[in-house]
Parts: sequence; C-alpha cells; structure tokens
Amino acid sequence: LLVAFFRLKLHLLHKLRQRKSATPAAKLEPKIEILKAEVEKKRPMTRALLEEQITDVQAKLDEAVDHKDYQECGPLQERLEKLTAKRKELPNLEELEQAIVNAESRVAQAIQSKDYTAAAEGQEQVAQAKKRLEETLTAARDEEDEKETSDEVMRPNNIHGVESR
Repeated sequence: LLVAFFRLKLHLLHKLRQRKSATPAAKLEPKIEILKAEVEKKRPMTRALLEEQITDVQAKLDEAVDHKDYQECGPLQERLEKLTAKRKELPNLEELEQAIVNAESRVAQAIQSKDYTAAAEGQEQVAQAKKRLEETLTAARDEEDEKETSDEVMRPNNIHGVESR
C-alpha cells in the first residue's frame, strides 16, 4: 500500500513537471522524499541495494571533499565504513554459491572420515546456504520488478501502465 501511494505521488510529480507547475511540484517533492525513505526502510536489504547505497555515499563523500566541506566528510566516511562492513552479512550470489560448495565439501569429508555428527552439521549448513541463496535470488527478482514498475511510472507517456499515443 505504501509503495502504491509512493508510485502515485511520483506519477503526480511527473505530471506537474510536464505541466511546468513549479510551485505544486516543489511542495510535493519533500513529501515524496519522506515516502521514499519509508519505502526504503521496508525493503529487504540485498547486496545490490547495499552496493547502491555505498556508491551513493561514496559520491557524496567525494563531492564533500571536492568542495572542502570536511565537517560533512567525517559522518559520510563513518557511514561508508558501516555500509562496506555489511558486505560480509550480505554476500553476493557468487559468494553464496561458493558457501554451498564449501559446505558440501565439508559434508563429503566428514562422511569419508566417518564423522557422522560433523556430516549432519554440514548438511544443516548446506541447507541454510541454499535457503539463503534462494532468499537472495527472490529478493533480487523482487527488486528488479520494483525497478521496472518504478521506471514504467516515470515514463512520460505512461498512465497507470497504459501507453498513451
């Protein structure tokens, strides 16, 4: 519901800009920023979203350095470091696939050495790694669908998903 409301407001902003209605558009923009922040809070964090945030903060930090706004640099650098540290928590697809291979290898080694307790633990790790990979793939698909829908709403001749002529 929140996402639909956000999209509606984006569409309205786009229409106001097309009509060159600067004052109503200017009044709507801060409200859209608040809605955008709320939508972002509700989105599950994915590696792609994390990388997007890292890129955004890095660009702001670079801009602050270029403008010698060093007071702004400190908080931005801290935020950048916190975001980059989250990479360990949100592995990319390649890292997740490697985790599955590693866990399966540990299971095989445990079976070969007849350590069935370790094999059972390894099996659980394989299951968890596969589940995490599936969740990541699902979140990536959802994120891509969201981006496509958002792009559709912002197209100039698109009203409620119907192309005008």
